[in-house]
Amino acid sequence: MLTRYTKNHKGKLVKQASVYVKEEHGISLTSLNAEAVAICRQLIYAGAQAYIVGGAIRDLLLDREPKDWDIVTNEVPAKIRKIFRRSRIIGKRFKLVHVTSPQGAIFEVATFRSLDKDDEGLLFGSLEEDAYRRDFTLNALYYDVVHEQIIDFHGGYQHIKQRVIYPVVPLKHTFIEDPVRMIRAIKSAQTTQSRLSMSLARTIKRQAKLLEKSSTSRLGEELLKVLALPEYVDFLQQSYDMGLLQYWIPLYHHYLQRFSRKDLQKFWLLMKQPLVLKHKKFKVVTPRHKAIYSMLYPYLLSLGEIKKMDSEYIVKQLKSILEPVVFPNKDIFYVIKMIVAKEGLPSSFFKEQDYLQRKRCRKNGLIEDREVILH
Repeated sequence: MLTRYTKNHKGKLVKQASVYVKEEHGISLTSLNAEAVAICRQLIYAGAQAYIVGGAIRDLLLDREPKDWDIVTNEVPAKIRKIFRRSRIIGKRFKLVHVTSPQGAIFEVATFRSLDKDDEGLLFGSLEEDAYRRDFTLNALYYDVVHEQIIDFHGGYQHIKQRVIYPVVPLKHTFIEDPVRMIRAIKSAQTTQSRLSMSLARTIKRQAKLLEKSSTSRLGEELLKVLALPEYVDFLQQSYDMGLLQYWIPLYHHYLQRFSRKDLQKFWLLMKQPLVLKHKKFKVVTPRHKAIYSMLYPYLLSLGEIKKMDSEYIVKQLKSILEPVVFPNKDIFYVIKMIVAKEGLPSSFFKEQDYLQRKRCRKNGLIEDREVILH
């Protein structure tokens, strides 16, 4: 292991980061995404710094297949845009660049973030500052494609080996700064089969209420990401146990509180059961739709006989149980069709076009509003 040093205000050398060489970390260039490596090299050739950062390096160290290949550089978005012809700048508060490879894959290239802010949001900074803008230590590892080294500012390399989640930002600030980090902490723990550090777990339980301050769009986005994970049931269970669901999806939390401890354990196990729908239309179901179905179907059953319910009532109930999170209509409609198939009801029982037409008519005052609609 090498050590990266910097000078303090007195001019003395102090340790800044640990640097792991290829013989230690075992990640060769051939195990990296070739297109991501090519983007880094093109930035470096243009005179910039560039690293692969975050989840991809974490996953490789855990012998998992990375899903995303994020790249960071000291170059500003406007100049990145000039370096890559097939690219576009996105974002308002903090601009990023999406670079499209010749094969059509999209890679996110971000400029190092500063610890400082101005009235318009985050400022650009140095590699060292960017490392302190990361959420957890296991996501703050930078891979140097030239020297095949991992730069670790916060001990994340060892934390991955120990399977423990530690924050980068001090606990007294991290969740006040961004409450959604509580969700990401549990998600990181579940996806890496790690445990939360004791102090981190205590702080999440104590500050769970901060989630109420988060925007519903961000909460919805995080939930959709979680429900696409194989570990989504364990995530929901831990989130419920730690009090996050109470402030994230409060009505669903109250629904779960109806169960005894023993019945709740059965409920979580039932959610993990393979999905069996005999209808040929549902032979292949996306992980996200399977997850939403496993969350909502038992709840709908608890309201009574589904065959006696009106489609408008079903949509209203499934949407309300998830408030303030708002799922796209297409996801709710698809899950309702899955439930209809499971119940053995005819496909005509729920027609989304009819539902949307009635909703438009009611909005325009052409149909009287009703509270609960049953056949």
